[in-house]
Amino acid sequence: MGACMAVYAVASEIFAPIITWAAQIYGERPLAISGGIISSLALCLASQVGSLTSFGILLFLSGIGSSMAVMSLTSAIPKYFPDNIQNVFGFICAVGAIGIMVFPPVNQLLIFIYGWRGALLIFGAINAHSVVCGALVRPLKSPHEENYTQLEGDSIMSDRNVEAAPNEHSRIRFHMNKLLTYLTFLFIDHPRFTFIVISEILSGVIWAGWVIFLVPHALNKGIPDQMASFLSSSGALGTIIGRLIMGYVIQGGHVTSFQFYIILGLLNTGAFCLDLISESFAVLAILAFINGLASGTFIVLSFCAAAEILGMTMQWEDTV
Repeated sequence: MGACMAVYAVASEIFAPIITWAAQIYGERPLAISGGIISSLALCLASQVGSLTSFGILLFLSGIGSSMAVMSLTSAIPKYFPDNIQNVFGFICAVGAIGIMVFPPVNQLLIFIYGWRGALLIFGAINAHSVVCGALVRPLKSPHEENYTQLEGDSIMSDRNVEAAPNEHSRIRFHMNKLLTYLTFLFIDHPRFTFIVISEILSGVIWAGWVIFLVPHALNKGIPDQMASFLSSSGALGTIIGRLIMGYVIQGGHVTSFQFYIILGLLNTGAFCLDLISESFAVLAILAFINGLASGTFIVLSFCAAAEILGMTMQWEDTV
């Protein structure tokens, strides 16, 4: 069962680069809607199957659909809020952190009342709201449309569109070259972006390990059960506050997104080191708050730092 849940998480993350690239070509709205439908249907079907293999496959499909919905909607945010990306990302993900706090007790309650199949079916239905979110993404008018004047007898396609529409024989080569250019732009021309990618891989491992072992680690230090559970609340509070203040700190002009990313990394490292020698509940709660603030903000800040490095407010408008 644990492997099946890991499959969902891997599918949600591993296809993200391809999905964001596809969103630039086909648009965020259709990808978000179709992703929401795939994810919700897969969860609903998973609640009814009797085979572990089928359950894992459906969770894999649900993870892909979830990535389509989330990453498409995420990539649309800078288009609508080009001058306020940090605050918008921070607010949205802070609300998401509240959802993380609410999910465990709600999940346990639904399982107690309806069983795990009924709970999964309900979550599949709730997940269908991402379809509505995708439908609400209204396409922005391209700045190229205002400057385009069609000449008499001219094709309806601009030179830019002609370049993007090769003949049938070279279509695959065209898209492969375009993908290669895209990857070169990310990893070769901007080495700091590579740093962000590697750091995110490691921070994902750290975040997962911290969430899983925070309470057992406290119990091992002799903290009572109920008090140990409050460490999770302290970490979640740090995540919410970190994501809310992130935009104001960066837009205040004191640090850049990339510099703030490094500062949080140092805070996170320091808190983990101090945890090794700490036994007091009060100290552990403070350290959990710092870990939650740093690790939880990393996830959001990575988008802002990447946009800053790549100059993304950017070129996305040129690819509409």
